[in-house]
Amino acid sequence: MYKQIYSLTLILIAIIFPCCQNIQKDNCPTILVDIQKTGSIDLNQLSDLYDIVALETTEKNYIKQVEQVFLIDTFIVVWDSKSNEVFTFNNKGKYLYSIGSKGQGPEQYGKIEDVYVDYINKTISILDNTKQAAISYNIQGNFIKADNIPFFAYAFKPTKNGYWLLNYAQNKDRNILIYMDKETGNNSKGYLK
Repeated sequence: MYKQIYSLTLILIAIIFPCCQNIQKDNCPTILVDIQKTGSIDLNQLSDLYDIVALETTEKNYIKQVEQVFLIDTFIVVWDSKSNEVFTFNNKGKYLYSIGSKGQGPEQYGKIEDVYVDYINKTISILDNTKQAAISYNIQGNFIKADNIPFFAYAFKPTKNGYWLLNYAQNKDRNILIYMDKETGNNSKGYLK
């Protein structure tokens, strides 16, 4: 299934990008796509690929299904949704440690629903629907804090004073996109009913 999605994505990129022109108007980039043209593109033109890093595999970090990969300074952080863990590697691919740990304790997580990385403060937040909480750790994997989320959420983005949460209308106000204040736990804004 994933190979089919990956292949389809590459085909779409190969078809769409050669048909694009980048036009700059009023400091706002616009891309025009001529759907009558088809062609191919060299994927090396899309980004600078300097190294391929093989990640070390041990009994502690056997990766089953990569959901997201984050690059933070000299760290490579991998969220493995199948094993329900977040692994940390150095920039050479050597396994260092897991972020947090699974369990029922106050500093642990149950089921990872989403992961967010704050690149400025170098923190990793895990959205856990089992505990209905957003749990934050530093880049070394040490617990910082946990904030209660009073409903199930499927994606999130922490802000300075709260969280943006994607909920699929399973809350009392039936909103899909919600802003929740950290201090009060109240939904201060709701969108997309």
